[in-house]
Amino acid sequence: MFVLFLAGVFVGAILTVIIMRTKKMGVLRVDTSSDDGPYLFLELPKNVDEICGRKYVIFKVCVKNLLSQK
Repeated sequence: MFVLFLAGVFVGAILTVIIMRTKKMGVLRVDTSSDDGPYLFLELPKNVDEICGRKYVIFKVCVKNLLSQK
């Protein structure tokens, strides 16, 4: 019985990852290299009209220091 439970959790986790990857609408890049605070950049591979028609969207978040601290 416990093995079936673990198999169900494993299959559910895999399906969740697959669904999240297919529904991702773009990348939100966060630049933390500035002293003024973080800067946000939005990279959209799809048309803006397609995103505006949705109530919720999913973005991949990428945090990076784009400028060097010299």
